[in-house]
Amino acid sequence: MSPKKKMSPKKTMSPKKKMSPKKKAPVKLTLKGPETNITGMCMGQECKTKRNMVTVLFYKNPNGSVRVAGKCNKCGTNMNTFVSGGLFK
Repeated sequence: MSPKKKMSPKKTMSPKKKMSPKKKAPVKLTLKGPETNITGMCMGQECKTKRNMVTVLFYKNPNGSVRVAGKCNKCGTNMNTFVSGGLFK
């Protein structure tokens, strides 16, 4: 007779799951100059060019840069771009 092998215990996931970071709320920022047109690269199937953004929201990053989120003025695709924090008051 052959000796029985001991079964190793199954690996289980830890009970504490990692949570994804919370979505940050948009920040109310005002531009220093009269420049109000924010452009970004549209990746919609119709465009694939640089276009102006409409319904723009600003998100402040910990490193001081600002992420700008908006929609393409032609096709409505969601767009993101980063701008320097120095453009704002």
